[in-house]
Amino acid sequence: MKKSRYEILKELYVSEEKVNGPSKLSEEILKMLVFADPTTRVRNEIDIKAGQYVNWIIKQYSRILEFQRAQFLDLRTNELVVPVSNHMADIFIEDLYKITEDLQKFHRIKSTLPVEKRDINKYSPDTLYKSVKNVDKALVSTTKKDRKEAEIHPGAKLFYDGEIWRVVVIEKNGSLEKEAACFYGGYNKETRWCTSAPGLNHFESYIRRGALYVVYKRNDTKLGNLTNLPIERFQFHFEDNMFMDVDDIQIPICNYLEGEMRELKDVFKKCFIKTLVSDNKKFQLQSLTRGIEANIIKLYGFDVLFEHLPDTIEEIVIQNRDMLPEDFKLENVSKFKNLQMLLLDNCISEIPQGLFELPKLRFLSLLNNYDLKEIPETILNCRSLQFLCLRGSTNAKIPKGMNKIAVSIGDHMWDFTN
Repeated sequence: MKKSRYEILKELYVSEEKVNGPSKLSEEILKMLVFADPTTRVRNEIDIKAGQYVNWIIKQYSRILEFQRAQFLDLRTNELVVPVSNHMADIFIEDLYKITEDLQKFHRIKSTLPVEKRDINKYSPDTLYKSVKNVDKALVSTTKKDRKEAEIHPGAKLFYDGEIWRVVVIEKNGSLEKEAACFYGGYNKETRWCTSAPGLNHFESYIRRGALYVVYKRNDTKLGNLTNLPIERFQFHFEDNMFMDVDDIQIPICNYLEGEMRELKDVFKKCFIKTLVSDNKKFQLQSLTRGIEANIIKLYGFDVLFEHLPDTIEEIVIQNRDMLPEDFKLENVSKFKNLQMLLLDNCISEIPQGLFELPKLRFLSLLNNYDLKEIPETILNCRSLQFLCLRGSTNAKIPKGMNKIAVSIGDHMWDFTN
């Protein structure tokens, strides 16, 4: 009769003396180590099927025994000493439940890890704990089948549930969240989203920059075979201005939110707004037709964009390079008390009220604003201003007293520092 793996381990490690040498164990200790493996299966005291991590657990315990019995030469006394406590092995046995918990998590997420991180023998108990400590308990307490059949896959949250559309969001970088991303992308088979490929790390790259939103119709009857989700679905990543269909092709998001997805236009307003300025220092808008800022203007208007810029901003650059007929008012510009530089190119017909009251404004460039008729006299009271450029704004008249506080340096530029 073929011996079980447990019987082989018993012959290998257990002796009548219970503990006789660093590689020998008592049967009681061996059972504790075998039972600590979450993949071990026990029918009765005789029928024990040792799990796949047993050898690793025994190896960790044996190392402690060997180190515990090691002797070192004390150079001061020239004697052999045992420098460590004999309680290390006892502590390991007491803490076996921790090993079990960590192995449960590792076993659940192993298939989602890069190939080089799936070998348990490359871990110590400490490094194993560090690698799994942030794993959601739902991964351990539920099966993959349970999670696939849940209304919302664990690791994701219901962001919006409307009359037509449903939106789920994945916000964190964790094993359960990666599993959710793989599920909602159909494991890179029902979609072509790289974030849904189980063996790749693209999910981690995207989620560090911002949340992933998956959008689909609630009552769509054409469903995928792997996930039972609607075949037509979309994935949005606002930080990268990526709005992808099931084939991973960029969709014209403004057209969709003004059309078949108009139910979601206000739902996603905050998602657009929060991407505006990452460092709270500089805002730059170069195109009114491309980029996340252009989408905000098309969907919600320039006033909404300008209103949500942080008060702490120091530089603002707005350029209408697309030559669209725009006339921005820049209301409440006076809130930017730290503003030092402002460049407005082909986008205004009048100077924003309160601009020259800003205490730190040094550089002002008003380029190609053909409809700008005059520079108000309040510029004469702007003590912080050092430079003014009106190149291309040839119709703008300057106040009479400006020659007393600034020197023309040619090409419609003035130096206020002299």
